Amino acid sequence: RAIVEGDFKTTDGSPIADAKMVLKSVRGSMECETDKDGKFKFEKLQAGFYELYYVDAEGTMVKTSFAQNIKEGYTVKVNVFAEVVTKGFTPLMVGTIAGSVAGVSAAVTAFALKLRKKKRLVKKTESE
Repeated sequence: RAIVEGDFKTTDGSPIADAKMVLKSVRGSMECETDKDGKFKFEKLQAGFYELYYVDAEGTMVKTSFAQNIKEGYTVKVNVFAEVVTKGFTPLMVGTIAGSVAGVSAAVTAFALKLRKKKRLVKKTESE
């Protein structure tokens, strides 16, 4: 079986507690809530393609950037960030700002690091 686990935070890094997270696949969906530290975990997953959503303060399901084919036996770590704005006195989460996946395999992590370095070099060259 596979695991999808991670952190749900605001763009300033504060954990978002008690948020409903939804993991969907062709076989259906499952839900969990984040703990006080913004952590969530889906366990005993069958291999397959999954998409991750969260439910905002208005009850709208918001798709994150996580959409991945997960292999049997893998643990996938996901970081989800949402911007929080205030409407009156009610904080609302609006949109996924970023999502990242780590810990899938050494090859994927190494590729991501190379890609990140390449992007930094391109940005540095453009700004010179």
